[in-house]
Amino acid sequence: MVFIEKAIRKIGDPRMPIDWHQLAAERHAPLPTVDSRRRMRICFAVFALLLAVVFARAVQLEATQGAAFRDEANRPVRRQREVPAERGRILARDGTVLAEQRTRPALMVHYGQLGEMPTDQRKELALLCGIGERDWQRRAHRIQRRVERIRQDVSRRRGRPTVVAEQRDYHLMAENLCPAAVAKIERLRQSDVLLGVRVVERSRRYYPAASTAGHVIGHLGPAGKDEQDDATDLRPGDLIGRAGIERRFDALLRGRRGMRIEMTDHGGRVLSSRVERPASAGSDVVLTLDVSLQHAAERLLAEARRRRRVEQPEAPPCGGAIVVMDIRDGGLLALASVPGFDPSTFVQLDRGDAAALLDDPARPLLNRTIQMALPPGSVMKVVSAAAVLAGNPGIADQPFHCQGYLNRPNALRCTVFIRHGHGHGDVTLGDALCQSCNVYFFHHGAQLGAERLVAWAERFGLGRATGVGLPGETAGTLRAENPRLLAVGQGPIAVTPLQVARMIAAVANGGRLVRPRLLRSAAGREIPSESHTIAELTPAMLAAIDEGLRRVVADPLGTAHGTVYTPGLAVAGKTGTAESGGGRPSHAWFAGYLPADEPRWAVVVALEHAGDAATAAGPVVRRLAERIASP
Repeated sequence: MVFIEKAIRKIGDPRMPIDWHQLAAERHAPLPTVDSRRRMRICFAVFALLLAVVFARAVQLEATQGAAFRDEANRPVRRQREVPAERGRILARDGTVLAEQRTRPALMVHYGQLGEMPTDQRKELALLCGIGERDWQRRAHRIQRRVERIRQDVSRRRGRPTVVAEQRDYHLMAENLCPAAVAKIERLRQSDVLLGVRVVERSRRYYPAASTAGHVIGHLGPAGKDEQDDATDLRPGDLIGRAGIERRFDALLRGRRGMRIEMTDHGGRVLSSRVERPASAGSDVVLTLDVSLQHAAERLLAEARRRRRVEQPEAPPCGGAIVVMDIRDGGLLALASVPGFDPSTFVQLDRGDAAALLDDPARPLLNRTIQMALPPGSVMKVVSAAAVLAGNPGIADQPFHCQGYLNRPNALRCTVFIRHGHGHGDVTLGDALCQSCNVYFFHHGAQLGAERLVAWAERFGLGRATGVGLPGETAGTLRAENPRLLAVGQGPIAVTPLQVARMIAAVANGGRLVRPRLLRSAAGREIPSESHTIAELTPAMLAAIDEGLRRVVADPLGTAHGTVYTPGLAVAGKTGTAESGGGRPSHAWFAGYLPADEPRWAVVVALEHAGDAATAAGPVVRRLAERIASP
């Protein structure tokens, strides 16, 4: 090495001649000896000096501040613990619980133990909690990622590395522990086998009816940043209403959290605890729903959907809706949408099922009673009849000749002409409703004009949200175009089942447009109904429409006679087969009321792409009417 260094110095200095023989001799010269003992003595002396400095500093701290340090170590740590408020219940009209809070044992693990727990302990805990080891690790990694994101955000804002409270806290790993598992975990904790683990009582949202009325009840979800900014009592991870009644009345149901002061030692053991501010429970909400009728309606829709899938296996995924409403005050006894979902899916630790609901092509999260806007088909003829009568009350008894088509055999035709090659012949307004004569309404719709048809549709509440109070309600579509198509519920019109229920209820209750309502009472206060009289709708007009709607079911020529008529059960209503375009099957509608002699309930059935209304919706209506009429 010395040889190389000297050679480099000489080469770098041109003034110094290089004597290569001398360098070679120096290379082979013996190296100077080094005294290793001397080096050891020097290192030991330096180490002893440093140790003496540290010892002196320790003595100084003990003499000057030792007592203060001991007092600080023994002084209890004051911590504020928030006490969650009990979320209010959601009840049906008869007091049946649809949503409530239930307390169950849950396992909490300290953040520091999530990555340091021995494998055998982790496996045993996972087994006791009823979850697989892979699920345990997935939950642990999810918690670690969340806490790390929080730590990074806080550190970035403060401009320095920061330890956040979540790193010192316990985190939820499993819920609904069985008593045997709780006992075993407590024994292991007491014997100091398990460290950083505790069993707590945890309140969780519970839905006893499972998927029944899931769209109405809604579901919970974590509060976003916007909600936390708007409401000071929300914290990261808090569950709030995300859909349905849970969302609409979230502030009322949520209540107000309390505050507990805990004194702990530095090991985290609680020495004392007191409540500084008690939690205030949320208020109960009582709905107008009849749970048994709601369940029956959902079952009928599910059966109809299964039949369609068997008969049309290549058809796209779809669903249906049923609405049963009190025509007097707008109270909704059933608001069924299929396919549905179980709200409990959204409060589970693992969100895989919730993600599957979002990806399902059948759209089970879509509340089809208020969000499914479809052409109403011949159900629209109820409104068109009112518009025809308003211009000329005596027209109800004037015959019109139906040849099966309006002008040309290949356009604007009646279904009877398409199937059998002939028209309805001479028909009155009542006949046209009973037999669903398109040509009658094509003719009169063109004479009325699109603007008048739209005006009457708006008077009956079509093309606008009903104000039922559920989030996400759509207004549908209603435009003043093509009066012939508009008169038979096709073209520039799309309505929801709830809008149609409101419309048909107005025919049954004497011309009052009621506001549909789900809320019967909240916080112990009764909720009044709302309605207004439809302008220009006279008793004579209603009587003429009612006569035609009764015949739809009771008359052997009526479109619903073969599938809805039941001796001893009078039902009035209108079928509607609405073309959907694209070569897909038509939508099937029925809108009516019962008992026809003394109306009490409005009933609407809407089935997506189910085909002919009488064949598809009729059997559902008959069974539903029998269920409503039964004691």
